[in-house]
Amino acid sequence: MRIYPAIDLRGGNVVRLVQGDFNRQTTYYLDPLELALKYVNEGTAYLHVIDLDGAKAGKVQQYEIIRRIIAETGCRVQVGGGIRSVNEAEKIASFGADKIILGSVAVKDPAETRRMIKSVGAERITMGMDVQVVNGTAYVTFSGWRETSPLTPSDLFALYEDCGVSFALCTDKAKDGMLSNPNFDLYGELVRLLPNVSILASGGVGSLEDIDLLRGIGVGGVVIGKAFLEGRISFREALERC
Repeated sequence: MRIYPAIDLRGGNVVRLVQGDFNRQTTYYLDPLELALKYVNEGTAYLHVIDLDGAKAGKVQQYEIIRRIIAETGCRVQVGGGIRSVNEAEKIASFGADKIILGSVAVKDPAETRRMIKSVGAERITMGMDVQVVNGTAYVTFSGWRETSPLTPSDLFALYEDCGVSFALCTDKAKDGMLSNPNFDLYGELVRLLPNVSILASGGVGSLEDIDLLRGIGVGGVVIGKAFLEGRISFREALERC
């Protein structure tokens, strides 16, 4: 199982939101590149970098920070936030990104999504599925968490099953930034419904036991942000569990 330290960017700063709410932000006065290099020194091979300004604006805003993190860490970097056109996807790919997360565009513009997948290659795509759970059913949200679609994660993935995409990132909005355990039932269901897809779990990880349980469920990776930033667990401890 892969561990992805999360670096969420807003206004050039490292931040964390609570439940996807831009008004509930904690700013960590850290240089994003220095934080990325710290994780590299601790042994990571992967990074998860999100342009929150881009997610909100609908267009990538922080190209230069993203470019430097990819170039100077040598990690396999997964990038998301506001990537909604072929040109944007190609630019991020040209930086050397390992994976490009397609979230809102996959819900709102399937035709453009297919063009993006074809342009950069299905092996470089992670389907992003931020969800809101309503009466026990997870529905995919978009536009920086602010709108909810009628699609479940498996519905969304089915739209692109013929494109060869084999990675998916799923975040339960209610768990995001809460350190209150991931939605294990959600990830277990996704592993069952999408057996040929590597599911990345995000949101709620606050302990090493959470990592153990996710590994037992069979997810392909886990994204951890706040728990690392606030010292709940260290990257080295997390890596030992995988």
